[in-house]
Formats: sequence, C-alpha cells, structure tokens
Amino acid sequence: MLEIRATSEWPRSIQQYCALDQSNTPLRLTPILVWVKDCKTSPIRSLKITIQVVLGSVRGFEQGTLGPRDVSGIVVGGPKKVTINSEFLMPFPGAGNDRTLRLYGFYDMGNVFGEYDTIKVSQFRSSLGAGLSWVSPMGPLRFAWAKPVRSFTGDRIQRLQFQIGTSF
Repeated sequence: MLEIRATSEWPRSIQQYCALDQSNTPLRLTPILVWVKDCKTSPIRSLKITIQVVLGSVRGFEQGTLGPRDVSGIVVGGPKKVTINSEFLMPFPGAGNDRTLRLYGFYDMGNVFGEYDTIKVSQFRSSLGAGLSWVSPMGPLRFAWAKPVRSFTGDRIQRLQFQIGTSF
C-alpha cells in the first residue's frame, strides 16, 4: 500500500506589495523557502524527491541548472531551495490607466542546496534585469531580460526568458 502525505507548511511563499508613491506604483517582494523532508514512516525509502530552481526563480540562469552537481558536473538538484525575488512594477508609457501592460525592474537571488548542505548566502546566485508584463486575451505573458550579478563557474546563463501563464 502506498501512502501519500501532504502538508500545507511547505512550500512557503509570501508576497508583499507596497506603494512607493501616490500613484500607487508597487514594489513586490517574494521570499520563497522550500524544504522537502522524507517522512520517516514511508515504506518507500528509495524514492528521492529533488527540486531545482525553475524558470522565474532566479531569472538570468537557465532552468534546472542551479544547485548541487554530481561528480560528472550534472545538476542533481536538492531538497532545499531559497529564492528572493523583488520587482518594481510601473505602468507602460502611454498606456494611461491600463494596468494590463506593465514594465518592471527586478533583482533576484537564490539557489538550491543538497540534503546535508548548509544554506549559505555566499552560494546564492543573483541577477538584475528588466521586463514587460502583459495580461493578454490568451493569458499572462512575461518577457524578461536579465544580467547575472553573481554567478559561478559552470552556471548556464539565459539572458532572455519568456513565460506564458502564471507560476504557482
């Protein structure tokens, strides 16, 4: 018999918006901490849950390329992920009161850590960039251009990223 247990404790994500001026131009800060732990009562010990930084977590780095690597240099992921995303949203010039089209600037930082790794800020990757967000008739579209501020040997850079829909 396979028993699956879930809890609402993880992943934790908090988004905070605050107006920076009287025009209600928002600043969004999204810290995310994910820590996947094995249920000690699980009958299936060989099942390994690993996660990797996904698109939008630390923009500017290719999806699934951050985190612990095996001896051959292949990213294997890990059960701990920490990211902090900050965005400064502003109206698109000439769009008037239309809030479906926005420009944004961002600063992201984070990484994935192995089961026995200590989470160290010195191992975080970070990027700085700008983007365009549009709530189109077929759903939200986001274009982001990023420049890594802190990267390490072996990191795979992806300066331009495109996203359809929302992340959860």
